[in-house]
Amino acid sequence: MKANFGKVCAGNLLIFISQYMLFPILPVVMSRRLGISVAATGGMLLVMVLGMVFMGPFYSYLMDVYRRKSLCVFAFAVVFATTAGYTFVHGPLELLLLSLVQGFAFGVANSSIITLGIDVNVSDNRSKGNVIFGWFTRLGMILGAGSGSAIYLNCGFETLVAASVIAGCAGLLFVAAMRIPFRAPIGMPLCSTDRFFLPHTFLFMLNMILIAFVPGVLLPLIHFNMGDVFLPREWTVPYFAVVGGAFLLSVLLVGFLKRCSLLMQALLGMAAMTCSVCSLMLFDSISGRLLSAVLLGLGLSVITPAFLFFFINLSSHCQRSTANTTHLLSWKIGVFAGIAASCYLTVNGSSGAAFRAALAASVLAAVFFVLVSYPYYRKKKVR
Repeated sequence: MKANFGKVCAGNLLIFISQYMLFPILPVVMSRRLGISVAATGGMLLVMVLGMVFMGPFYSYLMDVYRRKSLCVFAFAVVFATTAGYTFVHGPLELLLLSLVQGFAFGVANSSIITLGIDVNVSDNRSKGNVIFGWFTRLGMILGAGSGSAIYLNCGFETLVAASVIAGCAGLLFVAAMRIPFRAPIGMPLCSTDRFFLPHTFLFMLNMILIAFVPGVLLPLIHFNMGDVFLPREWTVPYFAVVGGAFLLSVLLVGFLKRCSLLMQALLGMAAMTCSVCSLMLFDSISGRLLSAVLLGLGLSVITPAFLFFFINLSSHCQRSTANTTHLLSWKIGVFAGIAASCYLTVNGSSGAAFRAALAASVLAAVFFVLVSYPYYRKKKVR
């Protein structure tokens, strides 16, 4: 079981690195290639989310009818085929359809790989396993954004797409190497919220969307505002590469965080994220951006597992996969909405307006958590 869990975590890490290499870059590149505004191409990520939401009610049925590993491999293969397709896009309609198909496939693939991660864990370790799996997911997102920026700045878009597909295929090899026991179909209905959306976590979903909106705004904004790089002497370091490094270093905080309540962890993470945005707004310098990146990485490393525990603790034993999927879905909605808002505000207003939107979302997330989400959690938690 441990070997299989290691494989699914490694595969998940590489798959998310693969996809998040592209998300900060695509709106800018597609805008230049198609001759349309960045605001319009940024909106394609919302179309991708729409595809994921549309497929959501069918997740449980698909995983009941088809073998979960085969479904996961097939869905991600479609994702990587559409990724390669971005190099051949010649018009807005093609971009729209490609984004929609990728959203369909990405939603099915994410839900199935989460289910695989739970299947290979023994029952007593599933909550801990969910948090570890989620940590690798978030690390993949951040490392993908950092490495994608570096590859694009130094090698161009075609090389970036090739690197994305290669990383994704390497992740698929890990998933394909897993041994998953056969599970007989149990006759799930065609449409249901199982493995897609846990209704009574709705408030935490809204809270997570506000939190994820902040890094979503910063992903393309770094390119618009400062070329996405620090320039200490002769080194070129993407902003989100530093965020990823700080996220990795957060493992040193595990001992400290164990002594803190989930409430304190969430508040500390949101405070760090707010200070990160303030640092970008107040200090237009390498040191200010460096401080911002470190604070953002540390903040996200604390917030995301804390909120995953909130979702899990509001779910019953058989709903943990659905709780995990709901948590990840809310994260993606927030990130993609942030990217779209950043593209729109930067083109039609200024980068300052986008920074203010990120700061407002960060503060609102903290206020909403203290006044609404956490009191609800205390009343409704299952475990």
